[in-house]
Amino acid sequence: MWGKKANRIVVSIAIIVVAAAFGTAQARFGIPVNLGPNVNSAGPDGSPSVTADELELYFHSARPGGFGGLDIWVSTRESTNQAWGKAVNLGPVVNSSYAEAAPTVSSDGLELYFSDFSAPRPGGVGKTDIWVTTRASRHEPWTAPVNLGPTVNSAEDEITPVISANGLELIIDSYRPGGVGAADLWVARRDSKSAPWQAPEWLGPTLNKDGIEHCPTISADGLTLFFDYTPPGMAAEAGDLMVSRRASLSAPWGPPLDLGQSLSTHWASSISHDGKTLYFTSTRQGGLGGADIWAVPIELDSATIALNEAITSAFSLYARSLKNLDPVLFASLWDENGVKMLPDAPPILGKEAIRAFVVGKFALFNSRAMTISIDQVEGFGQIAMARGTYTSLDTLKSSQAGTVTNGWFTTVFRLQDDGSWKIYRDAMGAMPVKKGK
Repeated sequence: MWGKKANRIVVSIAIIVVAAAFGTAQARFGIPVNLGPNVNSAGPDGSPSVTADELELYFHSARPGGFGGLDIWVSTRESTNQAWGKAVNLGPVVNSSYAEAAPTVSSDGLELYFSDFSAPRPGGVGKTDIWVTTRASRHEPWTAPVNLGPTVNSAEDEITPVISANGLELIIDSYRPGGVGAADLWVARRDSKSAPWQAPEWLGPTLNKDGIEHCPTISADGLTLFFDYTPPGMAAEAGDLMVSRRASLSAPWGPPLDLGQSLSTHWASSISHDGKTLYFTSTRQGGLGGADIWAVPIELDSATIALNEAITSAFSLYARSLKNLDPVLFASLWDENGVKMLPDAPPILGKEAIRAFVVGKFALFNSRAMTISIDQVEGFGQIAMARGTYTSLDTLKSSQAGTVTNGWFTTVFRLQDDGSWKIYRDAMGAMPVKKGK
């Protein structure tokens, strides 16, 4: 892959790798269990969220006995070995004649965020907003909700928030400008639980595609993100459950794995603190109403996750070698018998020949910048293949102007004796330039 930089990056020295792989993961789900009449009703119930100890379950419902179309309700229990108790409405301090929906409770149970997406509350910023209610302890009542204001909310719709276990990240799906689909995933951060939220940042094309990314839920360690992806023109429950991983809290999210319709007619999931249970909304058969809350044991295929993380890491190093014009790092990514195939040029055979090629190539540039979008990762034993596209910008020493190139790539990796993956074959080509009429 030789190219020149992404449109989203300013013309400078920056290099960003963005992996957007919708590979297929093997997820082993147990048998989904309906949470029963103490939680579910004949009306629509959904968007579950559990405290870290799994003793409080918050969700929205349009059942009789509320104050508006959708209210927030809570079911509690004394221990995880017991069934959920009869759901109770949070009352008129939190709920109103408008909408209180898609709740997400903090791990300590002291903050409860929600959206007013179906019937906006007065005093909002945009079409629908994110609000928060707090309490001093688990034994005290919730206070009147506060709008998160224009720093977090926009003039458009903000829906289905999720608060991370450390309380420092708030992921939302939003229809605000700056994304690529109808609704994309964004994240607001804060320095501490007492600090104000900062403006949301777009989570980029790694996670976001055309269509709708919505209903995120994040693991307790902050390293696994589940969300729903609905292609354009499809109903929310017809979409797929996706899962993405990151190596650390400061690392970018890796390629999302498509868990498909393993949980048919599902949406709005919430993963338990121990990572063993996924609570979700569904209209599947066996429920009590139009939409019910269910729970299912979940175990992801660690081998598939490890492969995707390894390929993402390799592309990150690939980009770093371009940014630093570092032929040693670039060559280290290759198998000893690697082959680099260039358009309209003979292939370069072997790691040492590839290193010598890039030494000469890098000497021509002042800077290089590239965005890589991985569309698919597949593993075949000791061989893995990645396909995708790139946009890059190169600035030659002989010219002050950068040259933008959009292209495609197919890269084959081979598993090494030390367990790492190295580039075995790499083919690329420029995409045709679309001409106007």
